[in-house]
Amino acid sequence: MSKKINYLLFFFVSILFIGFIVSCDDDVEDDSDTSVDVEGVYYRLSSDETSEANKLYDSLDGENWVFVAGWPLEGNLKMKLSVLNTIKHISTKVVDSTFSGDSTIYELSITALNLSYNGLVGELPSFNLENLDSLNLGNNDLEGNIPDIDMPNLTFVNFSHNKYTGEVPNFSSDKLKYIDLNYNFLSGELPPLNKENIIVLDISSNEISGSLDNLSLPNLEVLNIGDNDFEGDLPTYNFPKLKTLVLSKNKFGGTIHSFAENPDLVKLDISENLLVGSIENLIDKNLNHLNLADNNLSGNVPKFTKTKTIENEEGNDTTMLVMQNLYLGYNNYSFGDLEPNAGLIYNYSYESQKFELMLEEKDNNVLSAKIDGENNTYQWYKDNEKVVGETGEEITAGTGEYYCVVKNTKLPNLTIKSNVVIK
Repeated sequence: MSKKINYLLFFFVSILFIGFIVSCDDDVEDDSDTSVDVEGVYYRLSSDETSEANKLYDSLDGENWVFVAGWPLEGNLKMKLSVLNTIKHISTKVVDSTFSGDSTIYELSITALNLSYNGLVGELPSFNLENLDSLNLGNNDLEGNIPDIDMPNLTFVNFSHNKYTGEVPNFSSDKLKYIDLNYNFLSGELPPLNKENIIVLDISSNEISGSLDNLSLPNLEVLNIGDNDFEGDLPTYNFPKLKTLVLSKNKFGGTIHSFAENPDLVKLDISENLLVGSIENLIDKNLNHLNLADNNLSGNVPKFTKTKTIENEEGNDTTMLVMQNLYLGYNNYSFGDLEPNAGLIYNYSYESQKFELMLEEKDNNVLSAKIDGENNTYQWYKDNEKVVGETGEEITAGTGEYYCVVKNTKLPNLTIKSNVVIK
């Protein structure tokens, strides 16, 4: 009777354990083994899979990797779960099982390789893991051209922060959702990349130029092309699901359009370009992050007063402004342009304007420093010394060098100094 109970208990535990393995990938970043080995349960990778994975080890200076435990992989090696968990930077799934005597052997296939921050050097070899879903090689010293990795189940690729040159590959996998190539030395124009599943495309901090008119990405939500060599008028992007658009540190010029093709846009960064004119076309957007710093924008800044109601943990409703982050520094705005949003936006950056205040000379030696703004304060200076009591818009000047410093009580981080007039 006791043997029967023990057998049933073992069978029940085994079924639960198998269910756990099938439903979850091992966490490649966690060295701890929180599961208990079950007697007679083993795992192994095929010789074909280990051979393909070991091409990375052999070609990319595997002996000197920062995290090298378990590499090179060994094919058809029967392992307990505790041994499998010591292999750094791989995730697997069960694809088959066999029975040998009283043991169950689960055949594994590699689904993820995370070799980021691992000291990889050299050129990526050609390799093939048909069940690979995620490949992360970011933050290494890889060089050469990025190969067109043709693995049918690949959804995530990260080659960021390496030394890659050449052009962006077109990538053969139609399942790709996430492509990160930022901080390399890539150049040329983007290929069509017409993948309907791509959600995130980051090619920032390269030397890429040309047009994005050849892209058809109906499900794209994040596009980052910042810090490249794009130029010309600010383009339109027909990506209907786009939520985040980063165009900073390029040479885009012209005026800002309404981004009507992107109704779900919530984050827009066009800082450090050559844009001119006003931003009134953006007033109808539901943006919560807008960065237009370091351009040549001027004119009226609309009041971003759209609100939304959210429910907190206690079930109470809270009304808050949609716009949370607004960056307008290093443009040509005066106090009157900036006042409407003062005290409203949670993170409002407007200092260091390029606006030039030119003193107006009137009759009877009167100098005027009048500037737009309802909350301005004035302080006049003569020969670089503060003139006590002269805190109005005008001053009657004698002989000397005059200028005025203007501040605003609602915009305390901005000071505008006028030109100098010599009398």
